[in-house]
Amino acid sequence: MKENELLFITGNKTKFREVQQILYEEGKITVKKKKLEILEPKLKSLKETSLYKAKEAFKILKVPLITDDTGIIFEEFENFPGPYSRLFYEMVGFKGIM
Repeated sequence: MKENELLFITGNKTKFREVQQILYEEGKITVKKKKLEILEPKLKSLKETSLYKAKEAFKILKVPLITDDTGIIFEEFENFPGPYSRLFYEMVGFKGIM
């Protein structure tokens, strides 16, 4: 990796384009995308999950990189379902979430 380059570990093209644009506009950082299969544990928070994925990816690639994790957070329900959003959706669907 060159100076001012960063690897974004994602398979999501839309997320990649958004991050790529923001980091270039804000700091002239060039972002490259790599899909990497990392076993994703269900930890207590999105932050913990993303940090875990970043550490695992770095062990493999040894280059500056970022990861992300997304979820639905309802503050009124103590941030539920948070990192369990996909599982929650698979169990109740959009109608159940609403």
